[in-house]
Parts: sequence; C-alpha cells; structure tokens
Amino acid sequence: MQASTDHIAENQEQTLTAALHKPSTTKTQFLWRGFQDEVVESQRCFRKIMKAMSEPGQLVSLEALDTSDNISSASFSVALTLIDQDISVWVSPQLSTTAFLENLRFYCGCSLVSSPSEADFVFIKLAEWQDLNSFKQGSEEYPDRFPTLILEAEHLAESGDIELKGPGIKESRQVTVKGLNNGHLSLIKSNQQNFPMGYDFIFTCGEQLMALPRTTQVAKSHAERASVAGIQSGDSSCM
Repeated sequence: MQASTDHIAENQEQTLTAALHKPSTTKTQFLWRGFQDEVVESQRCFRKIMKAMSEPGQLVSLEALDTSDNISSASFSVALTLIDQDISVWVSPQLSTTAFLENLRFYCGCSLVSSPSEADFVFIKLAEWQDLNSFKQGSEEYPDRFPTLILEAEHLAESGDIELKGPGIKESRQVTVKGLNNGHLSLIKSNQQNFPMGYDFIFTCGEQLMALPRTTQVAKSHAERASVAGIQSGDSSCM
C-alpha cells in the first residue's frame, strides 16, 4: 500500500512539474509586433549586440519596436535575437507582466523558469538587482554556463562618472548608467575579478543598449563627472 501511495505521489509531482514548464495557450491580445523580416532584422540586431559587447560602454541603437508596460524596445529586440527554445529565461517580479511573458513564449519558445538559478538569460530591472549569488553558476571548465543579465536602466549615456577600462576600450571610457549604485559597482568589480568565469551585462533603455562583458573593469571616475542638470534636461523616457 505504501509503495502504491509513493508511486501516486511521484506521478503527481511529475505532472505538476510538467505543467509548470508547459507553455500556456498564447493570449494573442497581448502580443507585440516582432521583427517584420525575422532573418534580416535578427542578423542586423545580432551584429549590433556583438558590437556593443566588443566595445564596452558604446551606446548601440536598435530598431524601435512597440512594447508596453515597463519593457524597453531594446530588451524585446535582445530576446527576439538571442533567445530560442533551447534557452531558459527568468524574468524578475517587476518585469513579469503578462504581456512580456506571453511574447517570450510566442516568439522565442523558451522555457520560463521560476528560479534565477536555473536561467540562461535573466531580465531584471536595475533597481531590483541586489546580488549575483542567486543566479546560475558556471565553472572554470564551463564558463559559458554563466547567464547573461539584461538590466532595464532609467538612462544611458556615453559620458558620465563611471569609468570603464579593458579589452575593446582605448585607454578608458566614461559612461552613465542611471540607477547603477555603489553596490552594483562592487558586484561588477567582483565579477570581473573571477574572469574567465563570470556574468555578462547588457543594460537597456528605450531602443538603446550598452554592454559590460565580464572583462570590463569599472570604477567611479574622478576626472569626468556627469552634470546632473545636463542629464536631466537631455533625458527622455526609456519606454
């Protein structure tokens, strides 16, 4: 009798797990318009993302896509370009809108996981980001198993009080990532020290993105400070 009960419990657990990971019926009223020419536009977007990764701190502008809620056009473009059915994705609470999740399911066919420790790609609002320990860990043998973090920022600029150094940067580069605080900088510094292991970061805002791969060194710049008044006057909404 006990063996039969255990078997039933095991079957129930397997059924529940399968239901959690099974894509739901698409709610078409939430779908955004994706790439019009999927092959051409995804290739173009991929080249721009690679340019951003090879030249850390450079702002790259992607084709504008209509989204909703608090998901930037650039984050949606990254998803359309880099994510497919073999990729697992975790979306942070503040970005987990019905619309975004439905579009990820429909266009990417990816597995949406309930824990960041299971994800190959993470979409998170910069204000929510507090640590790296909760994300999937790679190893020296498999550094590619570290996920890529796509962080929604309030503003991005190619001048500011954050200094970048490393491969792809001639001498140094100053940038602004609005909302990136000292705690975040400490996390990025500790991440860089673990190279070749570590996480790659893509910051998005509107249709623009800026990448900080694991090779990039970050510090507060004393030589060039961003003008708060100048940034605010030049700010436009990311959404």
